[in-house]
Amino acid sequence: MDDSTREPQQGPRRLTRQYFCSIEVAIDCIGGKWKPRLIYSLKSGPRRFTELQKLIPRASMKVIVAQLRELEADGLVSRNTLNEAVAGVEYRLSESSSELLPALQALHEWGIRQAQRKNIMLELEHENGEEN
Repeated sequence: MDDSTREPQQGPRRLTRQYFCSIEVAIDCIGGKWKPRLIYSLKSGPRRFTELQKLIPRASMKVIVAQLRELEADGLVSRNTLNEAVAGVEYRLSESSSELLPALQALHEWGIRQAQRKNIMLELEHENGEEN
């Protein structure tokens, strides 16, 4: 089947969207003020929702929930409800979002260099000796 007759992708968020560039698909999946940060924050392993909230203090709970739901709908993050003894949920990266980590690491490093060039003060958080 050639591209001109291909049916639109059926899925939770993209029922009728037609794409003309692969970059559009990528940006549609990870676009959003906090989505790249959420993915990058999960690089070291699963995190509880409250941990993610603490890592992104400027984002409201409503926005974090919405962006995590979109990431989950796109298959980039999985959500696991913890057992009754440990109430809450935990989020982890899917295999496809793990493929994004080198690109996000490159953006992270570029952002540091750009901040230095523009004399922008960065307040990088440290977690287990790593910069976010």
